[in-house]
Amino acid sequence: MNSFDYVRNGKNYYNQKLYNEAISEFSNALEIDPNNAEAYEYKGCSYYFIENIEKALENLNLAIELNPNSSNAYCYRGACYCSLQKQAISSEVISFDKPTSFDFKGYTFDTVSRNDIKKCISDENKAIQLDKKNLQAYHMRGVANYWLENYEQALIDLNKVIKEYPNEDSYDIRSRIYYFTKNYELAIKDCEEVIKFNPNNKNTYDCLGRIYYKLEDFNKAIANFTKAIRIKLSSDMALYYRGCCYYFKDDYKKALTDFENCIKYNPQNYSAYDYKGRCCWFIGNFTQAIKDETMSISLNNLNGSAYDFRGRAYYFLKDYISAVRDTTHAIELGIKNYSVFDCRGRAYFNLKQYENAIKDFKLALWIKPNNEELYEFLKKVYIQMKAEGLVK
Repeated sequence: MNSFDYVRNGKNYYNQKLYNEAISEFSNALEIDPNNAEAYEYKGCSYYFIENIEKALENLNLAIELNPNSSNAYCYRGACYCSLQKQAISSEVISFDKPTSFDFKGYTFDTVSRNDIKKCISDENKAIQLDKKNLQAYHMRGVANYWLENYEQALIDLNKVIKEYPNEDSYDIRSRIYYFTKNYELAIKDCEEVIKFNPNNKNTYDCLGRIYYKLEDFNKAIANFTKAIRIKLSSDMALYYRGCCYYFKDDYKKALTDFENCIKYNPQNYSAYDYKGRCCWFIGNFTQAIKDETMSISLNNLNGSAYDFRGRAYYFLKDYISAVRDTTHAIELGIKNYSVFDCRGRAYFNLKQYENAIKDFKLALWIKPNNEELYEFLKKVYIQMKAEGLVK
């Protein structure tokens, strides 16, 4: 067999998605003809699809050296550069209250990984210059701009691809762009298109769940998160968000189960510990609430809501000094709701720090001016001060 025969066999395997077999055939071709650009190109593409990005880049670089007019080689080398960002996972962003700011891309980028994405765009531009009909290059350029949050440019490319060749991946990325730009109606439509292509796409059910969560349609959100969890049991963020949905529906036992499972898969999720602590507080397990909020604080000591609920738990356990300490810290971190002032005011009252109690009750009443219970408690403070001879 000659080099051409091995390349032909390799391409047959490649088209059947038998990439390891294809790599073997392209390697045989290159042993006979070390300057076979097509063999390097398809060998590089094969490595890309089995996620061996280092080997893919090595072969695609050689393919471009030998044939600088290959649109396909530039296209997949660009795709490799875009894939490198997955190795730069830095953190997941979870908000302190309702987790509506969580970015389910899950990545933040350093300078190196941003440069890799820019290299991707450069290669895709070259690929399109060489072949204006290369839809894969338009798709990858759209993906790269999505990662850089250049949503307007990303939509131009993805719209072109979807118009000419509707496909799961392009709908998937476009749905995320619509999600992040708060165009939820179009995001839902694109998610539904993805599901037509692949009814087992976990990420799409997760995306739908988050959309309905933001719209506060918790029943639909729960239904979609449940589908995502059934597809992949260890979907820690789907468990987290479903738990939040149950929490806001006041179904604390179901929420508690989801937060426990979320923590099992991701013990660094400080917000899951926070919400788990809240659930324990609402069902009256104040000791466990303190443990969970303490764990949340150990993972993120700027989480004001964890101090808030830990302070409330200390109050019900009659540790008023700790209650004042934690609620004060929560207020310093920006938690300024009715409950935090109410709790600290009551703690001050039990510590006989009546003037501080009055200040907090007045702040609470400024937030909830029609709270009759708080007016009655404020009267109780003045009565107690009078009884102790502190006022006339």
